[in-house]
Amino acid sequence: MKKIFALFLAFVFAFGVVPFSALGADEWAGWVGISTPEDLRLLNNSSNKFYLRGDIELNDITSWQPIPLFKGTLDGNNFAIMNLTSTRGGLFNRLDGATIKNLGLLNVDVRFASTVGGLSNEYSQTITVENSYITGRVAYIGNNPTLHFGASGFVGARIGDSGEARFINCYNGAAVTSSISASGISTSLGVYTNCINAGEIIGGCKDGYIGGITSNLVGKTMSFCYNFAKIANTVNNLTGGLAGETESAYIRGGATIGKAVATTDRISISETIENAELSEFKKSQTYEGFDFENIWYINPQINDGFPLLRSMSRHYQLTEEEEEKEEVKEEAATVIAIALHVRLRVGDRIRLGAALNPADSDERITYSSNRPAVASVSSAGVVRARTPGAAIITVAAGNVSQRIRIRVS
Repeated sequence: MKKIFALFLAFVFAFGVVPFSALGADEWAGWVGISTPEDLRLLNNSSNKFYLRGDIELNDITSWQPIPLFKGTLDGNNFAIMNLTSTRGGLFNRLDGATIKNLGLLNVDVRFASTVGGLSNEYSQTITVENSYITGRVAYIGNNPTLHFGASGFVGARIGDSGEARFINCYNGAAVTSSISASGISTSLGVYTNCINAGEIIGGCKDGYIGGITSNLVGKTMSFCYNFAKIANTVNNLTGGLAGETESAYIRGGATIGKAVATTDRISISETIENAELSEFKKSQTYEGFDFENIWYINPQINDGFPLLRSMSRHYQLTEEEEEKEEVKEEAATVIAIALHVRLRVGDRIRLGAALNPADSDERITYSSNRPAVASVSSAGVVRARTPGAAIITVAAGNVSQRIRIRVS
């Protein structure tokens, strides 16, 4: 007997789902696409615009040699460079007036005997880093008592007397260690807006400052940044949950809920918020200025309910059982799938409901994805947008099937 599907889409967390429209063919006109580790070398000494076509895996390179100099723009397109291992520092040695955005550095193991950053060891002129994240570990492994700047999750020291590093919507999840100064985002002079540190920061020397976001905020500003990790100075008490050295600096909003630990009982610069208030930091309304519709993301099932960048959410795998336990809100809208073209953002979920006609048919409904890395689907029909791209979800029973085209951005 022929089966006729009645398909509907429901918003699982009331995320916006809009009709799909193909991206313009010239979206990346004038940009150079990067797909492989070898392609990354094209960035050296270049002022051009580059974008990632997909994740780039570096685990076959035992010791990455940092790209010496980059002057252009790199758009990660919400993809990640994964498993970078190096004893010479980060992805770049120096950024010179460059812009980095929408980039993930996943599971790095970066060490260097001089100033080091997971993204770049140093910078010159004014650089901008936005909507980007790093996880793994970064370590200064030198023994130079005259070196002022040590290790940072993203960017190390400024070279020269002009320019600043601007960080907007950046997330450090890397553990940072140093025998001198250390910080989650940058050790050197910068301006920080809506940034989060979640990596443990441990450093210390006689004159070294330690901070969750930055070790040196002298004369600069920090707006609505947060630290969720332990910050420790093993030598002195020049320690701050958000910033270490803060002369003439301006810190607007933000908080630290990670313990800032010094060798005395004094905790400088930033106070510690009691555990009783932790629940407030699992609510989007706590984070003034954070864009939770397009950039940031909170899901109680991942990262202990603390914010992540949307592009990070695909690296946190929910089990099928956890996905099926997620409540579909009763007030969520129901849409008849006519065109069966849907656009989602990374981290969004929708539930596909399929019914058989006649209802007493003994056929079994199945769901499958041709690209589960982009959009996966559970046996219960829960579709999860994991990474930018296009995928086709097929709903089938017997010899009848229906395809739903998903575009993830």
